[in-house]
Amino acid sequence: MAKAPARWDMEADMVVVGSGSGALCSAIRTHDLGGKAIVVERASKVGGGTAYSGGSVWVPNNPPMAKLGIKDSREDALAYLTAISGGKHDLEVLEAYIDHGPRVIRYQEERMGVRWSVERGMADYYPEGPGGKAEGRFTSPHLFDAKLLGEWGPKVRISPHSPFAYTDAEA
Repeated sequence: MAKAPARWDMEADMVVVGSGSGALCSAIRTHDLGGKAIVVERASKVGGGTAYSGGSVWVPNNPPMAKLGIKDSREDALAYLTAISGGKHDLEVLEAYIDHGPRVIRYQEERMGVRWSVERGMADYYPEGPGGKAEGRFTSPHLFDAKLLGEWGPKVRISPHSPFAYTDAEA
C-alpha cells in the first residue's frame, strides 16, 4: 500500500475505514451514487476480516435462500437476534441489519457481479432458539478467477486459515 501523504488535503463524500467486504461495498455504493469515497486501510493488503472468513456472511431472509425455497421472515430473524443477544442489543441496529442485509446481497449480485450461494446444511449457531434456522442464512460468494483482479491481485489478503480457494460445499 502507498505511504500516507505528508499533507492530507483530500475531500470526499465518505471516508471508509478498513477494507473488509462491508467497507468496500460502502465505498462502491458511494461511487455508484455519484459520490467520492476514500478507503483508509492500515494493513499492507486489502480484505480485512472478510479475508479471514473466506467471504461468508450471515444474512437472514437473503435472496439465495428464497431461490432455494427456504422460508425465513423478518419476524423470525428479529426473534433470533433478540434471543441470542441476551437483551444487549439496539433494536434499531437489529432491524436495519435485517431489513438491509438482503438488499446488499441483491445489490452485489445485480450491480457488482458477486454471486452468492447458501451454505447448505450450515445452521444458525442456535437453530433450536426462537426464530433459528437449520440452514439458509450463511451465504458465501462464488469463486472467481483472481486474474480478473489484474494489478490488485497481489494486494488482496489471503486467509491464513484457508490459503487454497474452495467453497464450504467442497470442503
